[in-house]
Amino acid sequence: MGTVLRLYADHPLVGSWVLPDEDRSAIQFDISPGLRGFRVEAHDPEDGERFIVTDVCWDGDALCFNLLVPSNGHR
Repeated sequence: MGTVLRLYADHPLVGSWVLPDEDRSAIQFDISPGLRGFRVEAHDPEDGERFIVTDVCWDGDALCFNLLVPSNGHR
């Protein structure tokens, strides 16, 4: 049986995070607790493009996920 990782609204990762990119526009990540770990949403705050976030995984130390930018196919 796997380990149960409990997440709470006051977890340090919960909130909105902006990753600035000197060559491109910034990416905003909105992280919230979900039913089975973290829920991650991402978008470009300048043009509003929403990105596709999949394979979200939290092991207690690292939050990992895949990100797809629909407009250019970048992963």
